Amino acid sequence: MPALTPSRRLVGLAAGAAMLLSALGLAGCGSSSTPSATGFSTSDQAQVESMMATALKGRSLSIGATYAFLSPTSSRTIDFAQSPPASRVSFGGSSFAIYTGSTFYDCQKAKCKVLRGKANPRQQLADAYNGQTFIATMRSVLLSPAQRAAYGISVRFSGATYAGHASKCVTLTITKQKRGTLVLCEMSNGLLDYEASGTTSETLTSTTNAPPATDFVLPKGDTVTP
Repeated sequence: MPALTPSRRLVGLAAGAAMLLSALGLAGCGSSSTPSATGFSTSDQAQVESMMATALKGRSLSIGATYAFLSPTSSRTIDFAQSPPASRVSFGGSSFAIYTGSTFYDCQKAKCKVLRGKANPRQQLADAYNGQTFIATMRSVLLSPAQRAAYGISVRFSGATYAGHASKCVTLTITKQKRGTLVLCEMSNGLLDYEASGTTSETLTSTTNAPPATDFVLPKGDTVTP
């Protein structure tokens, strides 16, 4: 079974929301820094704004979370830990990505590579779990009801429970180009606790309130490639 590396993960479910909507040319709509849902109907607007406000809390969380990842070809455990500004996403075995607060490392089998450049892979990985990808997704559908109808976008809200925590969920169905359905759920602290697109999903199975500091340092003996 091939390793689920950070680079592969970024073009998978973690970035599914952005990919799903950018395919329609919607990414970037409503990109103001303050969450707003003025393009929605009155009944939807309050729920969208409430969920986006909750998601804003996620980036400041100090938390550890374990997810069950399931796709037609694999199933595995993914661990997310965050103690701002540091974060870590582990993909099982010796595959993980760490941001120490100053440097991002992509590690495979005790060999770590420093990633640099304008793109911030650490932020993309962490944001998939700490609510910020959720905000970007909802901004992408801040359209008038008529525009959403033209694109074939429908929005439905529901509740659920994951790992013993109450969750609020939004289901986005996009019929144009048969893009399918995306489900995103969040805890009251802004942590993503469920997401699903097609036959791929991630489900929160447990959380811890204080991840150890060792989660955000490279294991002894790992080699680093600049």
